[in-house]
Amino acid sequence: MTDIPFDTHEFVETLREAGKDALSKAAFATKADIERLTSNIDQLRSITRADIEQLRSATKANIDRLRSEMRLEMREMEHRLTIRMGAMFITTIALLTALDKLL
Repeated sequence: MTDIPFDTHEFVETLREAGKDALSKAAFATKADIERLTSNIDQLRSITRADIEQLRSATKANIDRLRSEMRLEMREMEHRLTIRMGAMFITTIALLTALDKLL
């Protein structure tokens, strides 16, 4: 088997040069970029907190409103049931009285 001559030093230099071009073209984050991003994150965080607080308040108001509506409906149902039970009681007494007179 024959060996193919290969200049490793030349290949390393070629890779190094290619790396320098890639390195010089690369965009690295500067401190100003990082500070700007940090500022943006802080702004978004405060906006998100405000939104969450607003949603909490709206949800609490909705729950309170629903609770009041439910209590009102329960009172109305209680009154209707009381009237029905009274009517059933009167009907029962009337039937028993009628049966007593017939028998």
